[in-house]
Amino acid sequence: MDYWNTSLTMSTEPSQPLTTQNNGDEHQVPIILELELIDVVYSPITLISDLPKKHLPSITSPSPLSKPFSDVTNRKRLVFIGDTHGRLTTLRSLLVKISFDNTTDHLILAGDLVTKGPDSKGLVQFARDIGASAVRGNHDDKVLEAAKWLSRIKQGKKWRGKAENEADSVSDDEEEVSEKEEEANDTLDVAGRRRRNKKPKGVKPEHIAVARSLSPSQLHWLASRPIILRVGHLSGAKTAPWNAKEVVVVHGGLIPSLPLEKQDPWAVMNMRSLAYELATSSAPDNTRNEDEKKNDGNINTTHKRITTIPLDTREGEPWSRAWNRYQNLISNASKRVAVVYGHDARSGLQVDKDITINLGKSPIPISARQITGTGDQTANVSAGGDVEIEIETKVEIESESDGGNGVEAERRKKKPKKFKGTRYAYGLDSGCGHGKQLSALVLEINESGDDIVHRIEQVECE
Repeated sequence: MDYWNTSLTMSTEPSQPLTTQNNGDEHQVPIILELELIDVVYSPITLISDLPKKHLPSITSPSPLSKPFSDVTNRKRLVFIGDTHGRLTTLRSLLVKISFDNTTDHLILAGDLVTKGPDSKGLVQFARDIGASAVRGNHDDKVLEAAKWLSRIKQGKKWRGKAENEADSVSDDEEEVSEKEEEANDTLDVAGRRRRNKKPKGVKPEHIAVARSLSPSQLHWLASRPIILRVGHLSGAKTAPWNAKEVVVVHGGLIPSLPLEKQDPWAVMNMRSLAYELATSSAPDNTRNEDEKKNDGNINTTHKRITTIPLDTREGEPWSRAWNRYQNLISNASKRVAVVYGHDARSGLQVDKDITINLGKSPIPISARQITGTGDQTANVSAGGDVEIEIETKVEIESESDGGNGVEAERRKKKPKKFKGTRYAYGLDSGCGHGKQLSALVLEINESGDDIVHRIEQVECE
């Protein structure tokens, strides 16, 4: 199959400095021995990877001796593309439409490279060949689970065959004991292996088919994709959201206020919404002396503990709405985080820059929502992966002398329930896996060369 097109400017970058061989479909792939395949499919998950800074578009003040804005170093673009689902022809059409040139541009795939479409194997290889970055999606993960399962079955068959060959070589004196031991071992083995080799939950025939089709080196490349790709800070970006502290890419979503390092891998690949559990308790403020208490009245500290539960259904609040609210309530834009994601084909393209932040629709009480994003929260991860956010606020209790003015004054300080904001969560799954469109977010320097902006391009899925 011809993966190259004269309309695209490409230079291939080997993803691994390994000895290669032709695998029969014109792809040069690293040689991975059969024993190494076990390490390939059982390699540990990478939670976070950092994109090399050489790929970032950036704005620098040109020196008198530098080349004009047309210089290649000033024309770098980042191209983010949503769920491709094995539709290589469509991916190539989209890259042609945006005049992709991987000598200056860098492609980032937001997960789910495989299944549903006709050429998962070709798409994985194409991504490797052009040195693209990608995050692991839930379907990618299921294909890797299927590969592990197939590997266990294969190793089990080899173990049983080896045991049969060794049994043929035992002496007559040992044979009776060996048969009894083998009968006992076989009973335990069969029972144990049935449990261990049970098909993993959620793995479907399509995942197994793709796992069988991928070469060991392609499985290795897919398994080494991170759950979160940290693109980093875009130097020189002036306007929101790209002037944020950093840009990250995930497949499913993120829990607001939780550091990237503490995000749960399953949740990042699978979440669509968030559910909340709120518990409130009050206690006297014991940090104040008796004179202060007499002069200022009674002051209690209200502890609000919110447990945020990621869901792979739509039963809760869309995580992206919570993320947008959280980022917009951070007063310092340089501390915000922009996210590019896929996974949510039903919601479709989510890319309008200007949005309305509706505090009234949040399941979190208004008192807690006011504090969200200030940085005054303490987040902890429980063993189950839930997030516990402890919020502390001071609430004045009316005294006879103030006539209620203190409480009323506090109410007047509350934020309005709606306000205009900026999108910080960009969803790119426009349903290519269902035959709709494939979408790209192109991040580039504007025509005047003084800011970093984005545009959206789409093609119909073939």
